[in-house]
Amino acid sequence: MHQDFTVTEKNGIQFISIQNDNCKAEVCLFGGHITEWQPEGHAPVLWMSETSALDGSAAIRGGIPVCWPWFGPVENKGRHGLVRTMNWTLEDAKEESDLTVLKLSCDIGKDKALAWSHPQIIEQTLIFGSRLTQTCKVVNPFNAPVNFAYALHNYFQIGSLNHLSVPELTGQPYYCKINDLENQCDTTEPDYNGPIDRVYQCDGPASITDSIMQRRISVTKHGSANWVLWNPGTLAADIDDIHTDGEKSYLCLEAASTSDIEVAANSSMEFGQTIAVTALD
Repeated sequence: MHQDFTVTEKNGIQFISIQNDNCKAEVCLFGGHITEWQPEGHAPVLWMSETSALDGSAAIRGGIPVCWPWFGPVENKGRHGLVRTMNWTLEDAKEESDLTVLKLSCDIGKDKALAWSHPQIIEQTLIFGSRLTQTCKVVNPFNAPVNFAYALHNYFQIGSLNHLSVPELTGQPYYCKINDLENQCDTTEPDYNGPIDRVYQCDGPASITDSIMQRRISVTKHGSANWVLWNPGTLAADIDDIHTDGEKSYLCLEAASTSDIEVAANSSMEFGQTIAVTALD
């Protein structure tokens, strides 16, 4: 049985490379960001942009960004929270049988937390094996409630946007961010070529069936009220860190809660997801 993980520094930021009997993976401590996960016998599951900055100068494009303690643009705050552009701390690393377990943490700072009524501390437990489990614990050390929203912004590698299905979201109500329309509902598969940007009201599991790569990517989640479905389509031409035609090779299916969740004083709460891949019959 072979297991190994190494910590290396590239361009001023640290990467953890993982290799065990069930998968290989990589985590960047800048952003607490999973950049690679490839289970044994399968093609890589996560898409990464060839032009993404990997030097700490900007958020990483691809993999699984952690958008926290808010999601989307917020006036006077920026986009997608703070921690995806902060350095996380590796608190612990263990190899258990055919799994590799990492524990990370990030403290956004008391001043910033109090100024915006957000939690201060987020912790991640990442379990890499034949499945990938990502659990985030939000800690509120203050004597008053605080609020947060989030997304685990999964970029899934796909064979073709024209040969996909996300069956669990068909018939579910969604908000269309492109046209600013509430309470939309599809009875057939949408055009995933985009631009598509939707927030579904759905707390159940979802999956991507990919008939080109002949696999199904299944995601179960907890502590999450929404799925976000996103591909920029032609708008990718205006996004510098998506390589040419890169948007044709991924679909973002994100476990999220886009409205504020309250964390009581001096308490904590968890959210997370488990990703699995199976070959189609």
